[in-house]
Amino acid sequence: HSHIDQFVDGISDLRSAISTANKGDEAAKASIAKEILPKWFGLFEKLIKANNHEGFVVGNQLTWADFALFNVVDHLQITGVDSHLDNFPQ
Repeated sequence: HSHIDQFVDGISDLRSAISTANKGDEAAKASIAKEILPKWFGLFEKLIKANNHEGFVVGNQLTWADFALFNVVDHLQITGVDSHLDNFPQ
């Protein structure tokens, strides 16, 4: 369960960073695509690859971590920022 909690905590930190940047000026907002998403999704990509279970974030079955990742990606799609995730296929 600790890997699931760590992943979900990372998602929470990502959402917080996005929220903080969105409250700032245009440079802060631009940092979402240029810095925040590459940093966090690069980390998520490594963790998912290390999991070695195709299709799941942690372990070999659907967990809270999968739902948390889906939720944040869905939010990014709604806001039109998801095109910046093309380099992170996992």
